[in-house]
Amino acid sequence: MQIGTIDSVWRYPVKGMRGEEVPHIYTAYTGLMGDRIYGVVAADGDPDAEAFKVNMETPDSVTYDDIEDPAFIADLEKLTGRSLRIHTTQRGIFDARPVSLFSLSAAAKLGEELGMDIDKRRFRANFYVEWDNQDDPFYELSLVGKTLKIGEWLEVAIVERDPRCTMITLDPDTAEETPKLLQHLARKHSGDAGVFAAVLQRGRVNKGDRIILK
Repeated sequence: MQIGTIDSVWRYPVKGMRGEEVPHIYTAYTGLMGDRIYGVVAADGDPDAEAFKVNMETPDSVTYDDIEDPAFIADLEKLTGRSLRIHTTQRGIFDARPVSLFSLSAAAKLGEELGMDIDKRRFRANFYVEWDNQDDPFYELSLVGKTLKIGEWLEVAIVERDPRCTMITLDPDTAEETPKLLQHLARKHSGDAGVFAAVLQRGRVNKGDRIILK
């Protein structure tokens, strides 16, 4: 039974930084290809490894040809006041599960409850979805324990709700903080928004793919 469609597909090459929308992506058991393969960590942390190259652009349109460009780290060190280095791995650096889903209806409903426009990108999902169910704006929460087929090949198990952190309080363009969003989630929605999934059958996902409840 079809229950929705993929509105957009996103990956986040650098953990904790703004992501990029892609028209399609290969998704394996370890997550989306190229998702969260880099991280910026304290220079006295664990040893880093060689991996893919990533170009960087700041909100002020300053560009770096390589994330390992010393100028990029130097600028971040000025902002943070800490000694930093690049940490990278070919396996995604995830806090929890490797795939996340969040609906447009949830973003709209939270905005309605708070009386503000909420950019879906605050929630840093891999797959933003549009549900056919128009009665429950948080429909994805009811899918925990269910299996979905996305597109022609990918199958995922929805394993748990996504407990949110302060990252959602940051505007994805300006980094301006809106603490009331996280506070509202904690008071009215048990702190959860969106769901995590585990990959059962790997495959390519495209913008506009159908979502089937198995």
